Amino acid sequence: MHFLEIRGAPAAGELERLIDAALTVGCRWLIVDLERAQLSPAVEVPLAAAGHLLRERRGELILVSASPAVADRVSARDVANRPALAADIDQALMILKLLRPKTAIKRPRKRITSITLPAVEPPATA
Repeated sequence: MHFLEIRGAPAAGELERLIDAALTVGCRWLIVDLERAQLSPAVEVPLAAAGHLLRERRGELILVSASPAVADRVSARDVANRPALAADIDQALMILKLLRPKTAIKRPRKRITSITLPAVEPPATA
């Protein structure tokens, strides 16, 4: 499984380079986080091609936090070439787990330290 986080408005060549790098090493499951991305329809072409190739490899492309415009354009595609859409990374991992039940998903546990705890101030007395 590979994970890509796209930020801003990437050039078509840059997004294609990132996806090709993942596909070259034999990626079958690709999760792309689009929460902070602004994609134009022209830039989405590499995503569609990657989705088709991953399906041929018996894998899946999962788009996370896609904007409504991107989600509408993706939903208009043929079902056989349509990537999965997830609201957040947890939902993307659940989709992965449903499609590939034997996959062991290990998320890092968030450790609570004294730095992450909120400061507790004693009540002010007059």
